[in-house]
Amino acid sequence: MQNRHPARQIDLAFLVILLLFSFYLYSHWIWRPVSPDERNYLAWGMKIFKEGVYETLSGRPVTKVPPFHPYMLAWGYRLFGPSVDTAQGMSLLFGCLCVGLVYLFGRSFWNRTVGLTAALLLLTSAKGTFWLYSNRVLNDIHLSFFILLSLYFLCLYARYGRWWTALGLGMSLGLGLLTKEFTILIWPLVVWVFCFRPDPISKRMGMVLGVVAVVFFILLPWLIQVDQVTGSPFGGLLQRGAGHGKDALSNPKAWGLRSFGDLVDMVRFFDRPAWFSQLMGWTGFIYCLWRARKKRRMEEGILVGFVLIWLGTFAVFKALPLDLRRLIPLLPVFSILTAAFFHAVWLRCREYTTKLGIPKKIWVGVFGLMFAFYLINDLKPKRVLGGFEPLCVLHSPRRPYLEDEMRTAVQCLPKGAQVATNYKSLLYFYSRGDLFPSGIPLTLEKKARPWMKEAPKPHRAPVSSSIILYDFYHKGRRMVMDEATLLRRLRESQVEFLAFFQSGNPRWAPRPLEDYFRRHSERYRPICQTEGVQVYRIVDISPSPADPGS
Repeated sequence: MQNRHPARQIDLAFLVILLLFSFYLYSHWIWRPVSPDERNYLAWGMKIFKEGVYETLSGRPVTKVPPFHPYMLAWGYRLFGPSVDTAQGMSLLFGCLCVGLVYLFGRSFWNRTVGLTAALLLLTSAKGTFWLYSNRVLNDIHLSFFILLSLYFLCLYARYGRWWTALGLGMSLGLGLLTKEFTILIWPLVVWVFCFRPDPISKRMGMVLGVVAVVFFILLPWLIQVDQVTGSPFGGLLQRGAGHGKDALSNPKAWGLRSFGDLVDMVRFFDRPAWFSQLMGWTGFIYCLWRARKKRRMEEGILVGFVLIWLGTFAVFKALPLDLRRLIPLLPVFSILTAAFFHAVWLRCREYTTKLGIPKKIWVGVFGLMFAFYLINDLKPKRVLGGFEPLCVLHSPRRPYLEDEMRTAVQCLPKGAQVATNYKSLLYFYSRGDLFPSGIPLTLEKKARPWMKEAPKPHRAPVSSSIILYDFYHKGRRMVMDEATLLRRLRESQVEFLAFFQSGNPRWAPRPLEDYFRRHSERYRPICQTEGVQVYRIVDISPSPADPGS
């Protein structure tokens, strides 16, 4: 029987090839989890896997970070076993899905060429930035996928007005909000599309109620849990910013236009893309903005509107930290906008070369070479592909952060031990929940938040009669600790052992603190000492005679 849908088979073939190629490329780890957020996610996922609860290591329910990513990590641990590769594989999965969805987006609203071009642009975008974040144990790639999926269903609804598009929109918005609250920035576009689509008001109201119902149904278990813990369904959001989220939303100091330098960094994506890629990205943005106004192209208006809303929010809400991580969801959108502009240039060049009588093979070859050079220039292979092994997957020339040191410490410590450490989340992860770590106090200084309604309390000064272990600045933050406070915190935590990891990071492993533990063997009896970790049994942490209250 003759196939009635050859185009669908071609699209499916392209989609499968892109998914497989993106998996092959992104499975070469160019990053290993190292940041505090990544370490926390590793531990939270292990906590769910080990005990079935979404809690901190101290047993407090986590309410200010939505649960989708930690539960995905726990699901991955259950399927493939707890490991750093498994955790990175969850981000890899959503990075590959983003590449496939970008192709579907371009294919659905332009043509196959735009979809394929956009997918290739995303694969190499911003010197491998999207690749890097597809390796990080963070929720930004998951967020990017659900935001793009929401925009996809919103564009489908704007074009076709079908019920299934509204339900798909509700599903993707709900899962996006379970990943990160920034998904809420799509809602102004949802309202705009539902208000101006030429449908009967009853149908539009029904669609809106359907979207809201699906979102509410997805969020309901999480809202109930947050309400039980904090007394409000939105208590987790208000706990953002070290418990000052409410102040950030209501304080005028938190609002206002950022500095010119911050705005330039934001527009240039912190100079991560090559300069020509930055130029082409914003040219594609302007081209699609013109098309949205001139040609009444709703899907281009939705993508352009999303970019404006996202950047505008970070431009005026100064309480939100501004860094490259916050701009990752824009990379798939800019890939589509740039691909749409390239396609327009392609059509115009084809028209001119046909008039001039230039053979098709020549101008197609020239255009292909230029596009290949563009991709290579944006990826910067010498910088990104160091140690690339073409015959391997799930491979990296670098070992996971502190992996050998953690395994050494786990072997030295008895199962179920209470341990004070400077890397508690990693130690809990590598012990597979068999140890109960708590943090070593590293500084008395607290982060200043100028947008708070009330002035922050004065920073706790070191006890004047106590020995100052260290006092220095690291990246603008004061690191200070005295012996009396350190001993008091260790007594309060009721730990039996101490594990200090030498990471070389002054914030997380101050060298004076390492030397202090080595010198005082009468308090901290060495169990095992290697080049990267020292494990001690705590013998005596009573106050020093010179300390107050001794």
